[in-house]
Amino acid sequence: MATASSRTSLSELLLPKGHLVPNERAMPKRDAQAPLRVLAPPGLLRCLIFSWSDLRAKRLQSAAEREAWEAIVCSKAGKFLKHVFQQQVPLTLVDLPQVDLSVYAEMRSATVKVCEASDSLLIICGSEASAEEELWARQLGVWSYLPEVERPTEIDWVFVEARKALAQQAAAFVDSHAGQVTNQLHGP
Repeated sequence: MATASSRTSLSELLLPKGHLVPNERAMPKRDAQAPLRVLAPPGLLRCLIFSWSDLRAKRLQSAAEREAWEAIVCSKAGKFLKHVFQQQVPLTLVDLPQVDLSVYAEMRSATVKVCEASDSLLIICGSEASAEEELWARQLGVWSYLPEVERPTEIDWVFVEARKALAQQAAAFVDSHAGQVTNQLHGP
């Protein structure tokens, strides 16, 4: 039987040395100054980017990769939906064009399907301030709506915040299931 000191958890492997990991006896203490990009090795977290513009998609991909995300980029609704149904990604970003472009309605329709089929964090980037678009996005339950994204290379922060949100979700999941695992191992 392994002792408590000889067990290594996934959290211990992913967190920097010196950070405490959650267990059933203590709440974790986190160093606010630690860079969150070390919480997972590059490639472990993937994101799906759906954009109407190849240039914007490349800039969004660069922003994602600077924050250690492996980005899958799609410019067609069919390819985007195929990836949604075939791969589990924790983060999806939809970069909407201006309302008057022909692909706008198709992209919105694909975004609705993604919300129905996936539980990934969803970010919608709008090209202009639109109360109607923001209301639509919020009704979908998006994690974040960003109006007027003019410079996609400058949204690195959203990938940092998404990693934080996913780390909090994972910690909450581990915390909520720690008691169940202990009970199964040791009995009630």
